[in-house]
Amino acid sequence: MRNDTSSPVSKSVKMYADNFTTNPFFENLTENNLRGKEFRVIAPLNNTLSVVPAFLWSDTTIQKLKLVLFSNKGKIIFSELVTNGTKPDIFLDPGIYYWQL
Repeated sequence: MRNDTSSPVSKSVKMYADNFTTNPFFENLTENNLRGKEFRVIAPLNNTLSVVPAFLWSDTTIQKLKLVLFSNKGKIIFSELVTNGTKPDIFLDPGIYYWQL
């Protein structure tokens, strides 16, 4: 009996597993603060995206910022203004995602 690795189920499992592959470009940016010392993201902490979190930053004079969410393949999947302390209205399939404010 031959093991067919190109079956629809095998392809589906591989596609799902690909959602959990890290992206070296974004991984190198993780934990970098690319703004002045006055601005600090309070939440979410990195590696905490089991659900879509609320985004909260320290500078209360800035009420809205553009949030960009990237897939682990670098594709922009969300790009909108969000209000300080709020959660964006988006559904994410399980996987690794990266964000930028």
